[in-house]
Amino acid sequence: MADSGSIPFFEADPLLWDDVNNVGLRSNYICCVHAAKMMAKRETGLIVNISSAGGLQYTFNVPYGVGKAAVDRMSADMAVELRPYGVAIVSLWPGMVRTEFSKILMDEDKLGKMVQQSNVCYQYSCTSYEINFSLRRSVVCCLFLQTYVKV
Repeated sequence: MADSGSIPFFEADPLLWDDVNNVGLRSNYICCVHAAKMMAKRETGLIVNISSAGGLQYTFNVPYGVGKAAVDRMSADMAVELRPYGVAIVSLWPGMVRTEFSKILMDEDKLGKMVQQSNVCYQYSCTSYEINFSLRRSVVCCLFLQTYVKV
Protein backbone atom coordinates (compact mmCIF):
# COMPACT_ATOMS: atom_id res chain seq x y z
CA MET A 1 0.00 0.00 0.00
CA ALA A 2 3.01 2.30 0.33
CA ASP A 3 2.97 3.12 -3.38
CA SER A 4 -0.79 2.86 -3.82
CA GLY A 5 -1.46 6.48 -2.89
CA SER A 6 0.90 7.82 -5.51
CA ILE A 7 -0.96 6.51 -8.56
CA PRO A 8 -4.58 6.98 -9.68
CA PHE A 9 -7.01 4.14 -8.94
CA PHE A 10 -7.41 3.32 -12.63
CA GLU A 11 -3.68 2.59 -12.91
CA ALA A 12 -3.42 0.61 -9.66
CA ASP A 13 -3.54 -3.17 -9.51
CA PRO A 14 -7.15 -4.23 -8.80
CA LEU A 15 -5.75 -6.53 -6.12
CA LEU A 16 -5.32 -3.40 -3.98
CA TRP A 17 -9.10 -3.39 -3.55
CA ASP A 18 -8.98 -6.99 -2.33
CA ASP A 19 -6.08 -6.29 0.02
CA VAL A 20 -7.85 -3.34 1.63
CA ASN A 21 -11.49 -4.41 1.61
CA ASN A 22 -11.60 -8.20 1.44
CA VAL A 23 -9.13 -8.33 4.30
CA GLY A 24 -9.80 -5.19 6.39
CA LEU A 25 -13.53 -4.72 5.95
CA ARG A 26 -14.34 -8.42 6.01
CA SER A 27 -12.26 -8.90 9.15
CA ASN A 28 -14.21 -6.13 10.89
CA TYR A 29 -17.47 -7.76 9.89
CA ILE A 30 -16.49 -11.26 11.02
CA CYS A 31 -15.21 -9.97 14.37
CA CYS A 32 -18.45 -8.05 14.90
CA VAL A 33 -20.53 -11.14 14.12
CA HIS A 34 -18.72 -13.22 16.73
CA ALA A 35 -18.65 -10.45 19.35
CA ALA A 36 -22.33 -9.63 18.80
CA LYS A 37 -23.37 -13.26 19.34
CA MET A 38 -21.62 -13.36 22.72
CA MET A 39 -22.81 -9.91 23.81
CA ALA A 40 -26.41 -10.39 22.68
CA LYS A 41 -26.65 -13.50 24.87
CA ARG A 42 -25.47 -11.44 27.84
CA GLU A 43 -27.72 -8.51 26.81
CA THR A 44 -24.88 -6.04 27.25
CA GLY A 45 -21.70 -4.96 25.53
CA LEU A 46 -19.81 -2.45 23.45
CA ILE A 47 -18.20 -3.16 20.09
CA VAL A 48 -15.64 -0.63 18.87
CA ASN A 49 -14.61 -0.59 15.22
CA ILE A 50 -11.50 1.38 14.34
CA SER A 51 -11.98 3.65 11.35
CA SER A 52 -10.78 7.07 10.24
CA ALA A 53 -11.73 10.34 8.62
CA GLY A 54 -10.58 8.63 5.43
CA GLY A 55 -14.21 7.61 5.02
CA LEU A 56 -15.22 11.27 4.64
CA GLN A 57 -12.31 12.77 2.74
CA TYR A 58 -9.70 11.46 0.35
CA THR A 59 -6.86 9.71 2.19
CA PHE A 60 -4.23 7.42 0.63
CA ASN A 61 -6.35 5.91 -2.18
CA VAL A 62 -9.87 5.05 -3.32
CA PRO A 63 -10.09 1.54 -1.80
CA TYR A 64 -8.93 2.87 1.59
CA GLY A 65 -11.58 5.61 1.66
CA VAL A 66 -14.36 3.29 0.54
CA GLY A 67 -13.31 0.73 3.14
CA LYS A 68 -13.36 3.25 5.99
CA ALA A 69 -16.73 4.65 4.88
CA ALA A 70 -18.04 1.09 4.82
CA VAL A 71 -16.79 0.41 8.36
CA ASP A 72 -18.60 3.54 9.58
CA ARG A 73 -21.83 2.59 7.79
CA MET A 74 -21.57 -1.01 8.96
CA SER A 75 -21.22 0.19 12.56
CA ALA A 76 -24.25 2.47 12.23
CA ASP A 77 -26.41 -0.26 10.68
CA MET A 78 -25.28 -2.88 13.18
CA ALA A 79 -26.13 -0.48 16.01
CA VAL A 80 -29.76 -0.48 14.87
CA GLU A 81 -29.93 -4.29 14.94
CA LEU A 82 -28.01 -4.65 18.22
CA ARG A 83 -29.96 -2.04 20.18
CA PRO A 84 -32.78 -4.41 21.23
CA TYR A 85 -30.13 -6.72 22.71
CA GLY A 86 -28.52 -4.04 24.88
CA VAL A 87 -25.35 -3.93 22.78
CA ALA A 88 -23.83 -0.68 21.51
CA ILE A 89 -21.42 -0.35 18.61
CA VAL A 90 -19.35 2.66 17.62
CA SER A 91 -16.86 3.53 14.93
CA LEU A 92 -13.86 5.25 16.51
CA TRP A 93 -11.44 7.51 14.64
CA PRO A 94 -8.23 7.60 16.69
CA GLY A 95 -6.40 9.70 14.10
CA MET A 96 -2.95 8.86 12.80
CA VAL A 97 -1.24 6.35 15.05
CA ARG A 98 2.49 5.70 15.02
CA THR A 99 2.98 2.08 14.01
CA GLU A 100 5.79 0.22 12.32
CA PHE A 101 3.80 0.49 9.08
CA SER A 102 3.25 4.25 9.33
CA LYS A 103 6.97 4.76 9.98
CA ILE A 104 7.75 2.85 6.78
CA LEU A 105 5.21 4.88 4.80
CA MET A 106 6.56 8.30 5.65
CA ASP A 107 9.26 10.24 7.41
CA GLU A 108 8.71 11.97 10.77
CA ASP A 109 7.86 15.38 9.22
CA LYS A 110 5.28 13.95 6.85
CA LEU A 111 3.88 11.75 9.62
CA GLY A 112 3.54 14.81 11.87
CA LYS A 113 1.61 16.68 9.15
CA MET A 114 -0.68 13.70 8.63
CA VAL A 115 -1.34 13.58 12.36
CA GLN A 116 -2.32 17.26 12.40
CA GLN A 117 -4.71 16.74 9.50
CA SER A 118 -6.15 13.47 10.79
CA ASN A 119 -7.18 14.67 14.23
CA VAL A 120 -10.18 16.61 12.96
CA CYS A 121 -12.54 15.02 15.45
CA TYR A 122 -10.34 16.07 18.37
CA GLN A 123 -10.04 19.69 17.16
CA TYR A 124 -6.39 19.98 18.08
CA SER A 125 -3.02 19.67 16.42
CA CYS A 126 -0.27 17.40 17.59
CA THR A 127 3.22 16.40 16.61
CA SER A 128 4.32 12.90 15.72
CA TYR A 129 5.57 12.52 19.28
CA GLU A 130 2.05 12.97 20.64
CA ILE A 131 0.49 10.22 18.55
CA ASN A 132 0.51 7.70 21.37
CA PHE A 133 -1.37 10.23 23.53
CA SER A 134 -4.09 10.32 20.88
CA LEU A 135 -4.41 6.55 20.97
CA ARG A 136 -4.55 6.50 24.78
CA ARG A 137 -7.31 9.09 24.68
CA SER A 138 -9.24 6.87 22.27
CA VAL A 139 -8.95 3.92 24.65
CA VAL A 140 -10.19 6.06 27.54
CA CYS A 141 -13.12 7.15 25.36
CA CYS A 142 -14.02 3.49 24.75
CA LEU A 143 -13.85 2.69 28.45
CA PHE A 144 -16.08 5.68 29.17
CA LEU A 145 -18.60 4.57 26.56
CA GLN A 146 -18.64 1.03 27.91
CA THR A 147 -19.45 2.34 31.37
CA TYR A 148 -21.99 5.05 30.56
CA VAL A 149 -23.66 4.30 27.24
CA LYS A 150 -27.24 3.24 27.79
CA VAL A 151 -28.60 1.36 24.83
